[in-house]
Amino acid sequence: MKKLSFIISLLTIFALVSCEKHEILYDTHDLADQSAEFQLHYFEPITSAASNYIDSVFVNGVLYSSVNGSGQLATYNGVPGGATGRFFAVAPGSVKFTFYRGYWSEGEGENEIRHGIVVYENVATLQKGKQNVFVTDLNEAPIVIPNDFPYKDKIHRDPPTAATYDTDSLATGKIVNVLFEKPGVPCQTKIQCQWRNDAKDANGDYIWHDMGTPIGFGEATPLCGFIVHKTAFNSSGYQTLYWRFLKEDGSVFTYTNASGREVAFTDYWTTYIGRSYLYMLGGNRGQSTNRMTMYRWTAL
Repeated sequence: MKKLSFIISLLTIFALVSCEKHEILYDTHDLADQSAEFQLHYFEPITSAASNYIDSVFVNGVLYSSVNGSGQLATYNGVPGGATGRFFAVAPGSVKFTFYRGYWSEGEGENEIRHGIVVYENVATLQKGKQNVFVTDLNEAPIVIPNDFPYKDKIHRDPPTAATYDTDSLATGKIVNVLFEKPGVPCQTKIQCQWRNDAKDANGDYIWHDMGTPIGFGEATPLCGFIVHKTAFNSSGYQTLYWRFLKEDGSVFTYTNASGREVAFTDYWTTYIGRSYLYMLGGNRGQSTNRMTMYRWTAL
């Protein structure tokens, strides 16, 4: 019995030690209220291939994103990726962006030696709050577009409806024009962006809604509310919405398709209730390779 009691005592001591609380610490810090937050996009109108990706992004000399860290910056895409609603932060003011291809380093601090090819170095002025930064040409300064967060305070609707941001029927989005005629030549035409759902007028025609006024290269539409009629009852709520594009005079906005023919540009996306989207018109309008495409980034 003494031997059994001794074993039980050892087990009790082991259990008590095992249950000892240990504080788990994460390498985080509070974000300053005055920070400039940004998402960074690379929209040079070239082939989307790994050889054209940006392997490392430095912001004011500090590594923010890399192929071995938070991710490569791919063409027609952005960082930080991996989840919606993520932003980098930096002090407001003049911010320097440096891009490397084939990047790797050795050593740390003052002894760090960086290897690779610097393919871009330029500055942009960032404001307090959230914004989207677009690099469209490795010889030009970035384009900065306000993010419009908090989204519920910035919604533009035409025509106005009873729907609000807090209902179960609304998604939001805006379109940025980073489209080229051909590499090195930004789009020369202002674009009127329009969207529709399945609603029709008294004549049976679909009702198209303007997304603000026509936008030129480097400009964005206002943040618009999209009425989403829930397609599947037992779901979070989604519907296919459609987009078309016109010139300022009301004529059809065209592009060169994969077959080399000039046709009207249209697009459609499955759109979820409660989401906020950033749509981007990128690529080349006048050529069949690396051609015009409407890309989408889920903001929230």
